[in-house]
Amino acid sequence: MTKEFVFDRKEFNKWEIRKDKNNNPVLVDYKDKENQTLYIPNEADLAPFGYKGTVRIKQHDLHILVNEYEKVIISNKNNKKVGLTDSDTNIFGLFAAYGTLQPKVKELDLRGFDTSNLVDITHLFSHQYKLEKINIDGWNTSNIARIWSAFEGTKNLKEVKGLESLNMSKVGYMDYLFKDSGIKDIDISNWDTRSLVSATKAFKNMNFKNLDLSNWNFSHVTDTTEMFKNSTGTISLPKSGANSLEVADSMFEDSDLIIENMDKFKMPKLRTAISMFSDCPYHWEVAQVDNPMQLAINNIGNNLENTMNMFAGVWNTNENHELDISKLNLSKAKNTNFMFARAKFKIEGLKQLRINNKCNTDYMFYGTKDEDINTKRVKRAQNRFAKARKLARAQKLGREL
Repeated sequence: MTKEFVFDRKEFNKWEIRKDKNNNPVLVDYKDKENQTLYIPNEADLAPFGYKGTVRIKQHDLHILVNEYEKVIISNKNNKKVGLTDSDTNIFGLFAAYGTLQPKVKELDLRGFDTSNLVDITHLFSHQYKLEKINIDGWNTSNIARIWSAFEGTKNLKEVKGLESLNMSKVGYMDYLFKDSGIKDIDISNWDTRSLVSATKAFKNMNFKNLDLSNWNFSHVTDTTEMFKNSTGTISLPKSGANSLEVADSMFEDSDLIIENMDKFKMPKLRTAISMFSDCPYHWEVAQVDNPMQLAINNIGNNLENTMNMFAGVWNTNENHELDISKLNLSKAKNTNFMFARAKFKIEGLKQLRINNKCNTDYMFYGTKDEDINTKRVKRAQNRFAKARKLARAQKLGREL
């Protein structure tokens, strides 16, 4: 059991404290630079020493202090909070490490921090590469609208207490949220994402055990660019689908994921899917009917405009498996360059493929083999490309056959 920190006269004397115009205490500086733990007192801690009123501290002073100690505790004694002297609706990078700072902090207990007025917590803990534990249990985040890059670059992060109960109902942007973070156990399954618009690179370069987003509301999400790029683990996509999603470029690129609920992840308005599944080392361990790439094709509407590299370089697949593209509607497509280039699976349904006759199809099937797309089938489908812009270029789709 962790020993409770004792704020006594000795600790009190280490603080430089001033009073504001309302006679409330303002913490200015902590004088003990040798101590490895920084305990930031609240109203209940200072009362025995003659101070009354809500304790506050400047954003800049708090930011500097946090990066000078291995453990930082903002007191939550008697449930009293410590606030900021200046505007506390936007705390851009408050607990982050950037610039010339060389952070030491490994543990942050921030239960006593007043978050009731916060609107923007962009870069909150970003690039705290030594940080291992965070406690934000009980935080009031009911007004937060932006949580962009909050945990980005926290490579050694192992635990965030209270994360699961944050109120995210007003958050519109969580881009880069956990990008490059080392945390593996993330329980955010109950987050209320009714206002979410963008989640680009939110989980990029991560190795998580099980990321359950099945109950998330994606009704307003328009952009998931690189959301899971180069990540590993099991993910459960929102069961209600993504009816507003327009951009899913590189959403799963270079990832080695078990993707659940793709059959329910409808994307009727998807316009661009550049490199959406490219270079995925898909092992085909599940039945063909559960193949997430096949299910994605089945769930995409008729608004696709750009599918460049969409399935390019998918590797390590069983040579007996195939991808049926007969339901793929490319009638509005403008660019399908390298869409299936060097993909290691058989392609079926080319004869039924609906494609815009002005679409740029350069190298659409570059590097595929005769047994994957047989020459006869391609020839039967040539009439669908006959009016393509610059026919000579379009013919390259069969050059390797």
